[in-house]
Amino acid sequence: MPANQEIPSPPGGSSPRNDFLDLVKGWLIFLVVCGHSIQFLGFRSVAFDAGADYYLDPVYIGIYSFHMALFIGISGYFAWGAIRKRSFWEFTKVRAVQMILPLLIWSSARHLVGPFMKSVSNQDPAPLGNALDSFPVWELGGEIWFLWAVFICGIIVSTSQLLGRWRMFAWGAGFLILLLLPQGEVVKLTAFTYPFFVIGYLIAEKRINRMPSAAVLLSAFGVWCAALILWGPETFVYVSGMEWRGNLSTLGVRYAGGIAGSIIFLSGIWWLSTKWKPLIVIQWGKDSLAIYIIQTYLFFPLMGLSHPLRDWKYFDVTVAPVFAGLTCCFCVLIAWMIRKNRYSAALLLGVPLKKNTP
Repeated sequence: MPANQEIPSPPGGSSPRNDFLDLVKGWLIFLVVCGHSIQFLGFRSVAFDAGADYYLDPVYIGIYSFHMALFIGISGYFAWGAIRKRSFWEFTKVRAVQMILPLLIWSSARHLVGPFMKSVSNQDPAPLGNALDSFPVWELGGEIWFLWAVFICGIIVSTSQLLGRWRMFAWGAGFLILLLLPQGEVVKLTAFTYPFFVIGYLIAEKRINRMPSAAVLLSAFGVWCAALILWGPETFVYVSGMEWRGNLSTLGVRYAGGIAGSIIFLSGIWWLSTKWKPLIVIQWGKDSLAIYIIQTYLFFPLMGLSHPLRDWKYFDVTVAPVFAGLTCCFCVLIAWMIRKNRYSAALLLGVPLKKNTP
């Protein structure tokens, strides 16, 4: 690939949508679903301890070495335009409607719809009453933590913009606060992804729009390969969190893998896009938020699915990619159906509720 090829300019106020970023998001959401397929269908496991078998799967390691980092980086890249043209309160309101409202509705439905149906069918209020008593108010949306992370990172960066030239210190303070907070699931994942969000934001702000040189690309490939070799179960943020005391080497491997893997992946998609731009993947990219939400709740009933290919040695490179592609297409269809009604689109997918025009 020739060095220093231009990539699309960062999003501003009314700049047109471009296929490259949609392709990147489309392939990324495919990898998200593929990783979930390996974990929940191939190994049928929801355990997040270091002894989980899927932490040793090479395809799973390759995906998780960078896909969260790059996805949050792209979110920061797009956030630049939104933060630039809106006040802090406007940005917060838009992001809350776009991400937090659907998050709360989907997560609440997951905990209450089943017990409600049981109560209605059995004419017994006990299942619903028990569900309400144990309702996880402070853990809502943990299963779609990425939306919480994007929202929190955006709020920190948007707040920092109010401080002008001191904003870099505010960004650092925000990261420090995330590290010092009690390390619940959402907090530790937000702390891990926050630096990548800031990197994406700065790339958009500085209008860095060229692919890396051959030397940078070769170096990134070497670093990524080294990170994959050193990667172990404890490297996953789900296992070791963001505890830095006595854990710096693990954090170093995790961040090195995230940065280097993202560079390699972006460069690979750029090269591929010059030869092949599958429309279905572009559509996955446009619907990546909807796919992420819907596939999460689709996997809950599928986790208990009994099938003969469980723990099959080649599940990760055969069944998982095929199932991931089919799932992405199915989620696009569900998203299209939800968007047919503007209220369901607003509540479930965060689509801005526009006034009807005569």
